[in-house]
Amino acid sequence: MAHCNNNGTTSCGSRALKKNRVSVEEDDYSSENQESQVVLSLHVSHAEEIDNPSHSNIPCDDRRYKVVVWVEPDNEYKSGKVYGLPNPKWNGKVNIKFGASLLHWGFLHVEVVGPGDKSEPGTSHGKSVSRTRIRLPKMNEEIKGRFGLVKIGGHGLKAEGYIILSMLVSQPTRYST
Repeated sequence: MAHCNNNGTTSCGSRALKKNRVSVEEDDYSSENQESQVVLSLHVSHAEEIDNPSHSNIPCDDRRYKVVVWVEPDNEYKSGKVYGLPNPKWNGKVNIKFGASLLHWGFLHVEVVGPGDKSEPGTSHGKSVSRTRIRLPKMNEEIKGRFGLVKIGGHGLKAEGYIILSMLVSQPTRYST
């Protein structure tokens, strides 16, 4: 079962995705403070065929990638950086708590972030390599598979690569985050 550690990470047995912004307090389980809550149990396995090696000045051996996921913009989780062009593997798990009303219209947003080329302005913290959004599953429904990623380019969106993940929405337990 997942639990929130003092350092802000959420662990589920393998690698953890780290919570990026908002911290969960014990009071968050009080029905007086929140609408009905659900938990998205997410496992991000790996990506395939991302970031064409010929499109950057950074050598392939030096490219490190992380994945950033969120349902609500102020509640992002990010993985650690891993090497692996063109198929980085995170094998990360996280439980994301959010309001049940999002199940009807919400999405899981997934962004693969890669190295920034120091000669390109604005990329010192990394750049979005590819991204997607996936409709949230219904309560107790598991969705798993290979989801297409798109890259934003000069002329719009371009299909580039896949993210392999699984997710399940359920009722929160006392230790879910």
